[in-house]
Amino acid sequence: MISLIAVSILALTGAGLVALAGVGILRLPDPLTRASAVSKAAALGLLLIIVAAMIAEWSVRSLIVLILVLIAHLVTTPLSGTALA
Repeated sequence: MISLIAVSILALTGAGLVALAGVGILRLPDPLTRASAVSKAAALGLLLIIVAAMIAEWSVRSLIVLILVLIAHLVTTPLSGTALA
């Protein structure tokens, strides 16, 4: 029961951050600030969604895959956002 609540909160918060990144694309004035805001918000949003998936599914194979995806995403997204900005 507690894990279901934690998964729901993490997934909804992550989805909200990804939606906020989409709003940032529309509202921010120039392309450099748009790229910077989107890369940061999307990275944190996906991090929360992946952590929610880790809590929801406890098999070893899924944990390994999700950790690899998390590492790859956290290494590439902020670096590419900074390089573009």
